[in-house]
Amino acid sequence: MSSRDLAVMGSKTAESASSASEEDTEAAEGAGTDEDPLHEEHEPLEESIYGWAVSMVVRDVVWLSEGTAVPAHRVARVLNSIFLILLTNSLQAFLLLFVSRLLTAPAVLNIRKTYGKYEALMYPNHTTLTVNGFDRGVPGFRVEENFMKMDPEEQRGICQVPLSHPWFLISILFIWTLTCQIELRAIFETAVRLLWRTPTVPSTQDVTRPDEEQDHLVTVEGLAPVMKTLVGVFVLIPRTVMLLLLNYLGCR
Repeated sequence: MSSRDLAVMGSKTAESASSASEEDTEAAEGAGTDEDPLHEEHEPLEESIYGWAVSMVVRDVVWLSEGTAVPAHRVARVLNSIFLILLTNSLQAFLLLFVSRLLTAPAVLNIRKTYGKYEALMYPNHTTLTVNGFDRGVPGFRVEENFMKMDPEEQRGICQVPLSHPWFLISILFIWTLTCQIELRAIFETAVRLLWRTPTVPSTQDVTRPDEEQDHLVTVEGLAPVMKTLVGVFVLIPRTVMLLLLNYLGCR
């Protein structure tokens, strides 16, 4: 038997095995069996202040419900977690507000003034006003010679307007939006894991169980309604709002 025949037979055997595997999977799914091709495992919380706050709230609330020798210490830890989250969100809002007022808004206003003056010169007596009150020329009435009436400094300023090339601007904004989308995906995955995929348990006694391999770790089996409310209100919603504002500010 030639090597070509062996190769053909091997290819057919691999295709048959692959087809059989797919048929077995489809048959198992169609028969409604408990077999699931996706293997799911418990995942740790993200290593950030948000993951730390969720961990502290869950563990300390469980300790308080089950009884602890230091209840004041546990309450202080829960309040400290909530305080740090509020402080983080407030600091982010403060920075976004003042970046918008002190950096973005003056830069945008300066560009609009420079370009409005340029349009008024290049389209004499044939301009309209934008919604922001700046001149824009009417197509067909451009006077090219008027560009030479500008001072060299003004010419340099109008030719060096930041991000004035459409395709370059689109590329920059696309990359920035993708960067924000990565963070948005992390927020979405956290929301799905904690609020939807994690079962809602009626009692805090059913929230955690000790880890079988390491004594100092616990596995979250479910979350009480108050825990999901705290996570959604103090962690997920503010984090999403700040990210959307950051994306808008960067695109502006």
